[in-house]
Amino acid sequence: MKHTLIDLCDYFGLATEIGIPMIISTGAALIVFILGYIFSGISYFITKLISRWNHKELIRINYELLIDFLANQSIEFKDLKEDISIDFPNEFTILYSPTPAINALKGLEYKLVYQVFFGSIFSSLFRNEMKLKAFNQLYSTLSVVEDFEQRRLSELIELNSNSKVYKERISLSVKDAFIEVQKLSSKHIESFNGDFDEYRKSRVSLVKNYINSQKLYGDVRSFFNEVNVLDKKYIKQLDNFIDIDRMYDYQGLIKSAIINIDEYNAYLKQQRGYVGGLSLHFKRQHEYLIRNYKILFGKEYSSV
Repeated sequence: MKHTLIDLCDYFGLATEIGIPMIISTGAALIVFILGYIFSGISYFITKLISRWNHKELIRINYELLIDFLANQSIEFKDLKEDISIDFPNEFTILYSPTPAINALKGLEYKLVYQVFFGSIFSSLFRNEMKLKAFNQLYSTLSVVEDFEQRRLSELIELNSNSKVYKERISLSVKDAFIEVQKLSSKHIESFNGDFDEYRKSRVSLVKNYINSQKLYGDVRSFFNEVNVLDKKYIKQLDNFIDIDRMYDYQGLIKSAIINIDEYNAYLKQQRGYVGGLSLHFKRQHEYLIRNYKILFGKEYSSV
């Protein structure tokens, strides 16, 4: 070692008394610099690794919250679909509880999330199509939920207010039509001759059954429809007792009540289909995320 230092002093033209300490101090500084650079690189690598792991855990936690949200919301939509019927006694219960996972995942920079799953040397060298599709599916699911919250939730919330309008319209038309049915019964049936015995008995029976019914919309529609059918059967005879204009108005009120009930029923049928579709859509997104869980996080999903 000493001979090597002396040779270096001779090579640089330095006196051994000056050159040897200079070479030793320079070499030591160089070694410290190289070791510092190495340790700095290792520290940076470890920091990046820990950061990736922490972000992956954050994504995993919110991913699981999103899975739970989709499952629960699919069930809520299914329950709402089963409630949507024309004779449902109360307001429809529309339960929707937004999950913080949406904002948490959307709040992470896309590039950062991409680096979490594809930032390793192995991922850079070997393209994983299944993992890429699973990654894209996550953002597709976020878009589905975001679209529902921004555009379709308000439409769903209007279900009760729209139903109220339909019910008020039905209530008025049914009231007016039933008043006319009672007027016809009280003013004219008693003056019908024997040829109208069957009509009289049928009409009294219809009114009695209706009064004793629960007066559900199905009962109301059935009553007015049966009255309409009975009146048409005896329309020629009725024309002799009732002014044609009065008969036209009377039949119009009955038809109006039936039409209003049918329109409300058609609206609810449309809403049932829409809510049922939402339930299936959210269930499908839930199944996608569970299927992709192992691909993204390397282990099976557990709901516990």
